[in-house]
Amino acid sequence: MSELPTAALPPDSQMGSDGRPHHECGFSFIATVEKCPAARRPKHTASSLVSSAERGTALHAILEKVVQKWAEVVEYGPELIGAQSTDLADLVVLFTKGLPPSDIEALQRVIAEIKPFFCAEPGMLFGTEERIDLRSSDGEVMSFGYYDIFLKLGKTAMIVDHKFVRKEVEAAEENRQGHALAVAVWQTYKDVEDVVVLFTMPECGSTMYRFSRTVDEARLTRELEEIFKRREQPFKTLQTGDHCVYCDFRNTCEASLRGLKTMVTGISPLAVPESFAPNLIRSAEDMALLRYWADTVQPVIDAIKEESMKWAQEKQGVSTIVNGQRIEYKVQSRSLPRKLASPIEIWNVIQEWMPAEAFISACKVGVNDLETVVVELLSSRLIDEGKTPNADAIASTFSNMLQEKGLLTKEEGRTFFLKRVKASAKKLKNVIASVSEPETETPVEV
Repeated sequence: MSELPTAALPPDSQMGSDGRPHHECGFSFIATVEKCPAARRPKHTASSLVSSAERGTALHAILEKVVQKWAEVVEYGPELIGAQSTDLADLVVLFTKGLPPSDIEALQRVIAEIKPFFCAEPGMLFGTEERIDLRSSDGEVMSFGYYDIFLKLGKTAMIVDHKFVRKEVEAAEENRQGHALAVAVWQTYKDVEDVVVLFTMPECGSTMYRFSRTVDEARLTRELEEIFKRREQPFKTLQTGDHCVYCDFRNTCEASLRGLKTMVTGISPLAVPESFAPNLIRSAEDMALLRYWADTVQPVIDAIKEESMKWAQEKQGVSTIVNGQRIEYKVQSRSLPRKLASPIEIWNVIQEWMPAEAFISACKVGVNDLETVVVELLSSRLIDEGKTPNADAIASTFSNMLQEKGLLTKEEGRTFFLKRVKASAKKLKNVIASVSEPETETPVEV
């Protein structure tokens, strides 16, 4: 895998969460900039996307190892490197041990899609996770990105990009990332005529399209150049949409604030904050108001999501077109999480499968649950002996015993959270009275 040293980073690039340099307007971000030229890639991934991104990065790494192992098997033979065959489906098993079943299934679906293209023919070029540049018609680097898998045989090349996401991305023929990849391949390999772009989406539905140099190169290059030119004059066009979550200006630019202010004004007559960007708040009063609106709007958002799901299920999706931009939602599903019964019930069934030590090592003990059980058992025993149990004393004694034996630790300090303090009716009457009678000097607590 080739990487640029940090010192050689172009001025319009930044380090990504995967530790590699990425262009500020990388291939996957071009579509966002097309929808809103003011959009900029965030320096920190939104918290709602972090777990998904981490999982995707980990599964990408496994697929890269599978392809690299395949190359070694083809070059040296399976016997020399300890593999059983040259089949991708067999090789992926070497790297998926210990993964959750859902991740193994996702990887197997990807392998099933790319497998037909992995034939060990003379002259085939291939690569994984290599950087590729996108240049303008005058040769200037407009952007750069990375392909997950690259295959080239004769005048045909194939680019594979894995999408471990819950939401389906645009079809390859319409996807600007696919366009950038195709143009970048043509610019790098002058003998390539056709570029096949495959987006593997094991959680949704994959999509593939064959681009022709003769038909598509000039048009796609021109369209991509226009997007980058508009990016230099961003504030002529501001549009909000799903792409805002990927933007560094989310909830701070005028376009997104306009929508938020319109929404909250319709919920309550209370004042609307001047800004919904926490970093722009300058007083405790404004921050209290902002927090109030966060708590007030969230139930409305939840209700909108619930009601929109009902509509989408009845009408097989909901969609609209605003300012030429399509906003569409489709109903998708995934399996519900698995739930285990109580440890005792499980042990009664599986005790012949494993020793007790192995079973216990797989169980997690909760402090509060354990204390509850101890208090119930000892209280029942004391009552049987004609004594009056003290639940707090039992819990404290049990907790102290665990701490003395080093089996229970407690971190120093406290955890803090915000809770809205609501004034009682009596206090509200006192406040009203104090306002109507300013000469009253008695302080009133709210």
